Amino acid sequence: MPQRNLVTGNVYDLARYEQATGRSMHADEYFKRIGKIASEFFPLRSQIPLTPMHNSVIAGVNREIAGDMQEYAAEGLKFLDVGGSSGGRILDIENRLKQLKGVGLEKYIIDVDRRSVDEAKAKGIDSRQLDLTKERFPFGDGTIDSAFSGWTFEIIPPYGHGHVAGEIHRVLKPGGKFYFQDDKHGESEVRSEHYNNVLKPRGYNPGTFFYGVFEVPPDFKPQKTGSIHPTSDRDPSSKLIGEPMYGKGFSLDEIKKLADGRFGIEKALLINRADEITGSGEEDFRKFADDWAVFLAVLRKK
Repeated sequence: MPQRNLVTGNVYDLARYEQATGRSMHADEYFKRIGKIASEFFPLRSQIPLTPMHNSVIAGVNREIAGDMQEYAAEGLKFLDVGGSSGGRILDIENRLKQLKGVGLEKYIIDVDRRSVDEAKAKGIDSRQLDLTKERFPFGDGTIDSAFSGWTFEIIPPYGHGHVAGEIHRVLKPGGKFYFQDDKHGESEVRSEHYNNVLKPRGYNPGTFFYGVFEVPPDFKPQKTGSIHPTSDRDPSSKLIGEPMYGKGFSLDEIKKLADGRFGIEKALLINRADEITGSGEEDFRKFADDWAVFLAVLRKK
């Protein structure tokens, strides 16, 4: 067999996957297997180098968080990364904060994936494994100064969002900040062939997408579409490895619903457009309703 490479991309042809595996990708069936899928996906995903665009987005988010934190950060500030994986993001935020203000963080991670938790522990980060959608976070009420979640809520079942947001609110100190970074939902997804032909018949909401890890021939040349993950399973020679991860972008209304009176929205920043939106940001945020973007919402506990 020829040597093969791992790449990542959106899974468009779910019907083919269902036919080949006999597994339904309806949302309810998917979420019953979320823990197993995560354990399959993340070890493979970690083998794939991030693209320059992906790294640029992450750096932009981390820079904004560190810049905001320097206004109140002190040595030993307790910082929780919800879905923090193996700790790369939290360590980068800490390093940036050290450069800006010369202070470090008391770092905590909670994540569903055991391998990621073990890797974070090896880096000296206090890391715990738990089901974010059901279990109580292992921290007392009002004990955490700041919390962060990046590309985590999009793969949490929508019915679990309220529990996770509620737990973040519970463990934060009065006035504590929650840095919420994820994909912004663009209405253009609704009009796409992918949504209308594949996702909508299976009960998914607009803005839903999937990430998969693929094995493809070494001479595979993905089209440059501007996507963070520059490949697709449309190429007939690609092979999906394991089960794909579900993702769901957020609209401004969904961010406000997540806050649900428990948090005030201080700022929303569309990272890949560098358009800062202050206050609720409703008018400016909606200017980009038809576009995909990564956002950073700064929420403060009321």
